Amino acid sequence: MSATAAGVIIERRELPPIPAPDRRRWTPPYAAFDGINQCDTYAAIRCGDIHAEIVRFAYWHPNDGVDTVDVSFDARLHVPDEGAGIADIQLDDSHKLYYVGQVATRAAFLLDEARRRHSTVLLQNTVDGGEGSAR
Repeated sequence: MSATAAGVIIERRELPPIPAPDRRRWTPPYAAFDGINQCDTYAAIRCGDIHAEIVRFAYWHPNDGVDTVDVSFDARLHVPDEGAGIADIQLDDSHKLYYVGQVATRAAFLLDEARRRHSTVLLQNTVDGGEGSAR
């Protein structure tokens, strides 16, 4: 299922079931890795070149001594390199992700503001004859 709003494409995916740990299956001798190590994408988000994924990790190994599968979710954001920097963000705390979103939104406003103010200064300098000219 996908949805589009303001250029943002969101695609949700059905997650496959996580297998239950079964110690009988992992009695010695073990193979190279006899356990559960599953990574599945729950959702993909794209807006232009910027994309994000919500990923589920499931891990279990008989040597860990626990009978439950460790399950966690992460958000991965990727902003491509434009020559001056790159952002790869991976978080498992939704509050921090909200903060990243708020900071990014405010940074976008300030970037637009700085560009508008700078272009106005350039235009004014051109009209006035440039910086340092006698008036």
